[in-house]
Amino acid sequence: MKPQQLDPAGLICTTCDDDHAEVFACAGGAAAIYSRRAPGKETVNEDAALLLPLADNAALLAIADGCGGMPAGDQAALRTLEALATTVRESGDDPQAGVLAGFDAANRAVLDMRVGAGSTLTAVLIDGPRARVFYAGDSPALVTGQRGAIRFIASPHSPTGFGVEAGLMTEHEAIGHDERSLVLNIIGTPEMFVQVSPPVDLKPRDTVLLASDGLSDNLLTDRIVDLARVGRCDRAVEALAGATRRRMETHAEGHPDDLTIMLYRPLARRSR
Repeated sequence: MKPQQLDPAGLICTTCDDDHAEVFACAGGAAAIYSRRAPGKETVNEDAALLLPLADNAALLAIADGCGGMPAGDQAALRTLEALATTVRESGDDPQAGVLAGFDAANRAVLDMRVGAGSTLTAVLIDGPRARVFYAGDSPALVTGQRGAIRFIASPHSPTGFGVEAGLMTEHEAIGHDERSLVLNIIGTPEMFVQVSPPVDLKPRDTVLLASDGLSDNLLTDRIVDLARVGRCDRAVEALAGATRRRMETHAEGHPDDLTIMLYRPLARRSR
């Protein structure tokens, strides 16, 4: 699939038109986006995705996941990304400072809704040959090499995320844990904080992945990496989405949820 040209104003996506990923040319590579409501869900998708071009070799990718069980999750996710995008556009030549300020702007925007809404926010700044991850919450992000070596992975701001990071439980135990959906840090709270990764030098065949927790609540990291690193961007995203939705629909331990996936590669490559 030939990547579409991205509008300079960027794109905020809540639901794609069909079961296929949309692919856009950005930051000297390609990015694919997929977003769908949970299987059988009749209410709106509470996920949203942002793809914002900043220069020929720079872009901002972000996903916001409106918190289930809290009011107006879809509006919280949209306001989060709108505030982030506006602040980064106005940041001039310092997009990293713009992203940090954008998290604060998003937090204020959701607090100003005054309905008790909340959202996670995970953003990846692509700036030439480097990527940096910013996040608040449990929406996953990782960078993997072509052969599956994980070069960065975000640790969720949740009891189970901290438990896995500390070696107190396995990832498999965390997926089935009663507190899997509890998030300790979100947009829309006075205590919100931003975690920032070190810069990750991107190689031509590396893959940058970010998603809502509909992905990580259903697939283990090894499985995610195996599917993400193979084939064209759109086919990799569709493979991830298909495996996740099958687990949601057919597996006793599946966690039905809205699902949004974004995948970026510095250079397009042929499918195997």
